[in-house]
This record gives sequence, structure tokens and C-alpha cells, in this order.
Amino acid sequence: MGLQNTDQGFRALVKIDNENANNEYKFTFKLNPGQKLMTAAEYLGAEFDTGEVYIVNEDNIITSIVDPAWAKDANGKSVNTNYKVEGNELTQYVEFDSSSVFPIVADPNWDKITRCVGSLS
Repeated sequence: MGLQNTDQGFRALVKIDNENANNEYKFTFKLNPGQKLMTAAEYLGAEFDTGEVYIVNEDNIITSIVDPAWAKDANGKSVNTNYKVEGNELTQYVEFDSSSVFPIVADPNWDKITRCVGSLS
């Protein structure tokens, strides 16, 4: 796994080499007091789930976004993947099996929100 810092967050590149590899990858966030991780389903309701994960502050305002989970095999085919949040830990589960074409790459990407361009009402 490799981490790449970006201007406002990070990008994690996970390379899965074969069917015997781990299928879950954990990322621990250093959150400020009052901040927490929330899935879009928790924040917006299940019917509006975008697959993103948010960092929200003590006022429940989104300050950062983790893009929806994705993974692709060596042929560029999408591999089922999803996130689970527990406390300050984000786990990405990648659903591969012996019929998958390796290597598989997964890429959690986190960005800080620097300004608001709209609002929900």
C-alpha cells in the first residue's frame, strides 16, 4: 500500500497481488476533538447514499470527503468494494476471488473541503 499526500488530503493506492491477499484495508484518521467519520447513508439517509464517507465537525458540518470506494482488476474491470466506518477507522472491503484478474488496485481518496459552493435545505 502506498500513501500519496495531495494539497488537501491523501490518496492511498492499494495493490492486491493474488487471491490469497487480505480483502480488507484499514485507514485510521487522526480526528480533532468533536470530529467524526460518517457514511453518506448515515449523514444523508440510505435513499441518498452516494458511497462517500464524510468527516464532520462538532456542528455536524462536512469538512472533508472520502470519495466512493472503487477497485479495478488488471483488465480494468470494476471489482465490488465498499467502506465500513468504526470510530475513527475506515475499512475498505474488496470482494475478489479466484476468478479475479490480478493485480487489483483500490484507491481511497480523501479531500478537505476548502469552501462551500452550495447548501442543502
